[in-house]
Amino acid sequence: MDSKSWGRVFREIREMKNLSLAKVAGDYEHPPNFITSKQQVSRFELGKSDITLTKIY
Repeated sequence: MDSKSWGRVFREIREMKNLSLAKVAGDYEHPPNFITSKQQVSRFELGKSDITLTKIY
């Protein structure tokens, strides 16, 4: 499965769980706990970039 497909699946799951891009990107109230930016998550969902499994985990 290519990154575009993984991004699409990720978005479907995120939307089914009613999670915002900001929520899945990390905890911005406590900056050391953020994973990535919401822009990066969006690019991943659109198949324009990739996110490592370490960040997703």
